[in-house]
Amino acid sequence: MEVKGIFVILCLCVVLDCTFAKKGRAKSQNIEDTYGALVDDDVQNDEYGDYEDSEDGQGPPDETNDTLRPVEEETVEFLTQAQVVIAKIGDVVRLPCDVSNPDVVIVWQKDGSLIFQGHIAVSRSTNLMEFPNNTLEVNVTSSNDFGNYACILITSNEDDKRPQLLHKIVPLTPPQIMAIIPSNNRTEYQLGETLNLTCKATGYPKPDISWHLGNERLDIHGETLTIPDLKVENGGIYRCLADNKVTKPSHHHIEIHVEHAPIVKTEKYIVTSDKGEEAELTCTVDAYPAAHIVWKRNGENLVTNSQYAVKLVRRELLHESILTIRNLNDDSFGTYTCLAKNSKGKQEKKVSLVRTPAVREFVKPERDNKDVVLTWRVESKTPISMHEIQYRKKGEAKWSTAKPEVSNHVNNIYLVTYTLKDLEAGNYETRMRSKNNHGWSEFSDIMPFEGVLAKHGSSHKPHHKKHHKEKEQKEKHLASTPEAIPAQHQEIKHNEAPVGASQHGGCGSTTSSATVSCIALLFLFFIRQ
Repeated sequence: MEVKGIFVILCLCVVLDCTFAKKGRAKSQNIEDTYGALVDDDVQNDEYGDYEDSEDGQGPPDETNDTLRPVEEETVEFLTQAQVVIAKIGDVVRLPCDVSNPDVVIVWQKDGSLIFQGHIAVSRSTNLMEFPNNTLEVNVTSSNDFGNYACILITSNEDDKRPQLLHKIVPLTPPQIMAIIPSNNRTEYQLGETLNLTCKATGYPKPDISWHLGNERLDIHGETLTIPDLKVENGGIYRCLADNKVTKPSHHHIEIHVEHAPIVKTEKYIVTSDKGEEAELTCTVDAYPAAHIVWKRNGENLVTNSQYAVKLVRRELLHESILTIRNLNDDSFGTYTCLAKNSKGKQEKKVSLVRTPAVREFVKPERDNKDVVLTWRVESKTPISMHEIQYRKKGEAKWSTAKPEVSNHVNNIYLVTYTLKDLEAGNYETRMRSKNNHGWSEFSDIMPFEGVLAKHGSSHKPHHKKHHKEKEQKEKHLASTPEAIPAQHQEIKHNEAPVGASQHGGCGSTTSSATVSCIALLFLFFIRQ
């Protein structure tokens, strides 16, 4: 039994010894993690941060006060690239200057003025610090800290032959558009010519430039816009928008004219009214040079008098002419003509003033399986008594007729709806008219529609591999060396763990082996007993 006790005690000693060793190493590692950075900072400050404790109060030990001697007969290269760092007040920027020969002496200059000679601070600025690897740290406290910082190698006695690495610290600058410049400073063009516009913008980071024509965004990016073979629709107000995400985008505009004959349009080619009422007829004219616009009735020009009033309104590049007819009588109804003319040509449009209803609009039909709901808007000054909708399959000669119910109107506008049930598949067309106490209106324009609901395509999620590949490409693009980097995105190297430091507990395998050995010995001992 004494022998058994000895074996048990030996096994327990092995296990406990390993356990305490593991705890001791973990505790040592925690202390090192907690206080290691502080010790490093203290050492750094003693060597390079405070020169007041030296005997003459002028700098570090005598070796740094020796005359700067250039490195001769040896090629020294920079191991880091020049950087443009975008910063704001309050940022801390580190400018690296790693060289192939660590013994070479370097100096730092800011905008041509010496700030560090070797490791000795020449500038009185308190927001500059140099590290042992020649890295310059700049605490950006004011606009004076922006500028050019040069790391210069003392490899020659001639200043102009000394290699230098030039870094720049630049402020975030809102975008600003200086001007939009057309080629040859022209704003008037002929049909078929080429338009070139250049948007001159400033700002840091460099702003992204986009273009708009009127309220439409163009699929063109960059400071230059080129449109060959100009057409009428290419004339208008071009807007250049500059955005660099610093503040709101900046914008500027220029008006470009493409010379062409007048283009006349009417929103309502039929206007309905009644005796004693007042009616307005409107036409819109697009022309350059500006067109002369007149209204005609029975071949005669209408001028402003007690019955007629003509008003011209400019809406951006368009001119809108409004003819007002007062106190309508039987002779007031009929056809009126809007005529526009300039040096490039002329065009006219006719507008009918009637007492019968006027069909205004065909609303996009609603579909439900094989049912199709047709909707129209109709205007009439006097009550409508009947509607008639006609429809047919496209290509057929015969119309089918439907008589929708007459609903109440709002401000003389009637909403006419009719549901076509169990309609066969195919393309159809429809037209309609309405009747009031003055008679039937003219049939509307023929409008197309589909007989069945279109099949919806199934939505597919992007393939995982394709999505992953696109993500990798995006990350690769973002990781490429940029023209400028924000200060907060600078890569700052941290101290590595001390040489020989363990990353994992080293006792796990030893404990397992010792335990197994103890069990084996005890098992053999009991068998022999």
